[in-house]
Amino acid sequence: MSARPPVRGVPDRRRALQLLLASGLALVGVLTVAVVYLGLGVRTLTAAAEPGDGPAAACLAAADDPAVGVRYELLPPRSLCSAVVDGEEVEVVVAEVAAPVLVGGLVLAVVGAVATVGVVTRPRRRAAGDRP
Repeated sequence: MSARPPVRGVPDRRRALQLLLASGLALVGVLTVAVVYLGLGVRTLTAAAEPGDGPAAACLAAADDPAVGVRYELLPPRSLCSAVVDGEEVEVVVAEVAAPVLVGGLVLAVVGAVATVGVVTRPRRRAAGDRP
């Protein structure tokens, strides 16, 4: 009797496609969230560097003052410049991004990650002849 080489399983194309789609959704979601927050930071820095009119420019121009600060909020995604003017704290929106864009990115990232884990951990179907 001659020794036969081990039989390799045929790749499941349906499973590979599911994995591609699920991981693609997760990647698009993560990239969307990253672009939203990086864009917010860039727009805040750009607003601080450009001379302009309005309360946001005046607030950012006085950024060296310890009573002035810039902070970021996660939801809705925006940057705020806060200053104390005449004893009152004033907050001015410097830059903001539409919340639905961020929420859509988060939903895609979570759904894609869960689907990827589901595809990877789901047991493979075996052909009827492979079972003992």
